[in-house]
Amino acid sequence: MLTSEDREVLGMAPETSNDGRRPSAVSQVLRAMTAELERAMTWNVPAEVDGRPDYRVRVCADRETRERAYHLAYRVYREKGYVPPNAREEIVCGYDARPETLTVLVEDSRGQAAGTTSLVFDSAAGLPCDEIYGPEVAELRSHGRRLVEVTRLAISEDHARSKMLLTLLCNVPFAYSMRVGGCTDLVIEVNPRHVAYYVRLLKFDVLGPERECPRVQGAPAVLLRADLGMYEAEMLRVGGRGAACSERSLFPSFFAGAREWEFARFLACNHRPMTSECARYFGLEKRFPFQHGSYAAAGN
Repeated sequence: MLTSEDREVLGMAPETSNDGRRPSAVSQVLRAMTAELERAMTWNVPAEVDGRPDYRVRVCADRETRERAYHLAYRVYREKGYVPPNAREEIVCGYDARPETLTVLVEDSRGQAAGTTSLVFDSAAGLPCDEIYGPEVAELRSHGRRLVEVTRLAISEDHARSKMLLTLLCNVPFAYSMRVGGCTDLVIEVNPRHVAYYVRLLKFDVLGPERECPRVQGAPAVLLRADLGMYEAEMLRVGGRGAACSERSLFPSFFAGAREWEFARFLACNHRPMTSECARYFGLEKRFPFQHGSYAAAGN
């Protein structure tokens, strides 16, 4: 069990007041790990099989990395018909200017943008999915659930068949939302064709029925929800076991144990809120929140 000291090191809210005891061995390890992570700008995932590319995770903390992530999402969305022809060549919305919003960019071994996804945490201003799934999301809130929405999940055509990249992009919201964000549920809008995939491989449940989504040119969407309590149980059961596990979900390929905490801490150490200068550059000061960016386009 983590002590209050451990939770402080990880940037988590304490469950109890400091009891005055000496730092635990776990805390000392975490402090050393944190110092190392604060110096690391990328999280490197080496290829496990010859011929597969290495990947590097970057947290979008400056204008350059944000622009690359938003432009990658635009390219993917354009191919799927989710943006109007005259749209700015970036998928960006008012939620990106929230200080807690996290966006990651995954590069391949050549340094090219391969995949991206973002997390929008619930607040008084709501979530992107509130636009068409307000009642369903309000029902979760009424039960005290703490929500985060996975948005703008997009994978470059060159890497569309990479299970490693998809697994990495899916690992981000589960690990960060649970270990750093303190959330209880993930929600995501996906194309109806991919509902079965999310249900089978990530154990999402259907929360809202198929509806037209105006943020992606009226394309159909289905709202899914994953209970992070389920995720924690699955990680204890099969997390990190990899190809040796016969489980057909993606959880055996996720980072597990200390590695999962290390990954979550890497994301937290590198996260930076969007600056006012950056918000002006992307034109976010006056943009209405319900615009492009709240859809999982990968593989559509």
